[in-house]
Amino acid sequence: MEDLLVFLAVAGGFAAILGAVAWLGTRIRRRGIGGGLMGPIDEIYNPGAHRARLDVQTHEERVAPMPSPDDRWSRVRARHPKPGDGPTTGDPPPLDAG
Repeated sequence: MEDLLVFLAVAGGFAAILGAVAWLGTRIRRRGIGGGLMGPIDEIYNPGAHRARLDVQTHEERVAPMPSPDDRWSRVRARHPKPGDGPTTGDPPPLDAG
């Protein structure tokens, strides 16, 4: 009977650890924060996934956010430009090439 209790305790602890790791994996995958944690492991065991993650990360760093077309402030700036944003009455007229 004592051997059965020891076995159940070890099996229960093992199951709890595996369940916690599975829960943590799904949580990290959903939030997208696993790159730093899983990067070295992916680099060793799955180099293709590691390269793909690096490509996505590089692309995200390069892309500048576009202003929304219905952004209120972009419409206000278009109607009322700041001094120096474009030609004003004090600027000299452009020179013609002809």
